[in-house]
Amino acid sequence: MTFGMPVSAFPVGYEGELKTAAHLKWLDRRIVKETALQSGRTFEGIDLPHNRDVLLGRGKSIQDHTGNVELRSLIAEYMPEYRNAAKKEKAGVVVKVMMVAKKRGMRFLKRHPNGWWMEVSDETAREKISMTYRTSRSLQVMPDIIRCSRKVSDFNGLHSFEGPASKKAKIHDGE
Repeated sequence: MTFGMPVSAFPVGYEGELKTAAHLKWLDRRIVKETALQSGRTFEGIDLPHNRDVLLGRGKSIQDHTGNVELRSLIAEYMPEYRNAAKKEKAGVVVKVMMVAKKRGMRFLKRHPNGWWMEVSDETAREKISMTYRTSRSLQVMPDIIRCSRKVSDFNGLHSFEGPASKKAKIHDGE
C-alpha cells in the first residue's frame, strides 16, 4: 500500500535524474498562450482546471476530481425527479441540473490532444449528465448517496456519525 503521491509522479527518476518532459510540454503550451495574448487574440485554453470544474474523460483521476464528485451529488439530488418524469420530461430535468451546475460555477471541460483543457458546448454537457443518469439507474449507488445524509447518534447524544438511513447504528464505549 502506498500513501500520497505515486512514485511514478515524482519529478526525479530512479537514478536521480530530473524528469523534464512534462515540464517542457507545459512551457511550450505557455509560450503559445502568451504569444496569442500578446498579439491581442483571445485564447480559450485552460492550463489547470478548478476544483469545481467537471472533467470529461476516462480514468479514476477524472472520476475522483472534486467537480465530478460534486456533479454526481447534484445528480443524486435530482434523481427522484428524473425517475418520476415522463420520457419527454427527462431532458428538462437534465437541463435544470446543467443550469444549477453552471450557477455554482462549474465548467464542463475536455482535454484536447494539444494538452489544453477546453470548455465544451452545452449540448456535450447535457450528454454527460444524461449518460450519468442512464448509467446510474441500473446501479443502486445513487439512493445510497441520498440516504447517507441521515444522522445517527447513540442514546446519550455524545457520539454521532453520518450513516445510511436504512441502518440503525449504536456506538458503545468500552466494547
